[in-house]
Amino acid sequence: MARIFVELNKLAQTFLDILYPRCCVSCNTEMEKQNGFLCWDCRSQVELIKKPYCEKCGDPVEGVVMHQYCCSSCCDDPPAFLLARSAFRYRGVAKKVIQAFKYYNMIGLTAELVDYLRALWEINCSGIAADAVVGVPLFPGKERRRGYNQSFLLGKGLASRLNIEFDATRLRRIKDTGTQTNLSAVERRRNVKDAFVVREDKWTDGRFFILVDDVMTTGATVRACSLALMRAGAKGVVVLTLARG
Repeated sequence: MARIFVELNKLAQTFLDILYPRCCVSCNTEMEKQNGFLCWDCRSQVELIKKPYCEKCGDPVEGVVMHQYCCSSCCDDPPAFLLARSAFRYRGVAKKVIQAFKYYNMIGLTAELVDYLRALWEINCSGIAADAVVGVPLFPGKERRRGYNQSFLLGKGLASRLNIEFDATRLRRIKDTGTQTNLSAVERRRNVKDAFVVREDKWTDGRFFILVDDVMTTGATVRACSLALMRAGAKGVVVLTLARG
């Protein structure tokens, strides 16, 4: 039955490609026989994050590092999460793709973007047994204006791939923190302080969570979310994001 469904899905995709030819999200070139939403030229320009990086937060390091490295931010103020990892740098082609996904209703990109998150999990967290996935929540008014929460789409997709639970209700944002684009790292942390809470129903007790977001810049938001989960009794938190700013 599953095989029949896959074949029917392929047939439907072929039919849609004939009626509405897919174009690359980045350069707008017609995709023809290529799968997905990025042409091979643009796909090759996505800057994947490789070592060396901070062993805790995953922030890339320039140059050569011959030992395990912990950045000054994580050493001076250790985050509540066990580790954080990002798939690629938030610039060039990758930035265009994420902005299309986040701001321009390109939710059809979800499955391809989830592939990156699953790869991060399998490469970096093979010895961890996660119980559930949560996404970074938006303030309710902002989510209504946008129409969806991109982090929830990613989190739900990853949970389905890993065959574990996804929850979109327990971790909540109770402060409208606004945009943090022009804030410094210190200002960002102050801005999101106590912005997130976990509903008190003991659901988090003793459970290990994967926290998902689209972009990690200074890490202030995922730090605040992880701290809220740990204060609510979580056993541990791993942060996975698509991009690192």
